[in-house]
Amino acid sequence: MPKIRDKEGILEIQIGTCRVSINKECKLIRMFNDLFIGLFFVCGSLLNFFETLSMYGNVLYFAGSMILASRAWRSIQSNIEVKYKESETTNGQHYY
Repeated sequence: MPKIRDKEGILEIQIGTCRVSINKECKLIRMFNDLFIGLFFVCGSLLNFFETLSMYGNVLYFAGSMILASRAWRSIQSNIEVKYKESETTNGQHYY
């Protein structure tokens, strides 16, 4: 059974004598996300070689594309922060 420890923002996974250290938990999620995207596109490519299975290949291409788009959207959301500065003349009221 793997042991998972979180020490000061570093995620450590130990399986037997092997220990994997990851700087942040979101990097682990990103790695699995990339793995699934790759698997979807490779499986989609292989299924498109067979005419009867090409529809399933297209579904996997679509799933991989949606995951790529959601990753980009999440990156945009995490990198852009909107702050409102209160003006002395508005008395704490925001005008949008």
